[in-house]
Amino acid sequence: MKIGDQIRAVRKRKKVTQEELAEVLNISQKAYSKIENGETALKVKRLKKIANYLNVSTAYFFENNDALKKIDAIKNKERALYIERIQHQEQEIDFLKSLVKVMQK
Repeated sequence: MKIGDQIRAVRKRKKVTQEELAEVLNISQKAYSKIENGETALKVKRLKKIANYLNVSTAYFFENNDALKKIDAIKNKERALYIERIQHQEQEIDFLKSLVKVMQK
């Protein structure tokens, strides 16, 4: 679920209109609608005002966020690649150590 969808869901659950939130943000209802529809960038300052008005944390809007899930998946893949790279390098080090031992004899 995208941030705009999260905001809309909370707003509707709390029975708050777009007009009310637009007034809090000092923007038109049409401009506010674009925030919920993901048609305009949402600045942190506005997100905080929305969260405060709806009495939720700003973090709440990021829970179950598709973009965050994708970022986590990428991080997990990167982590796995780093672990694999480290293991490969450890194997190379062990091989080189054994070569040094053989060459010292």
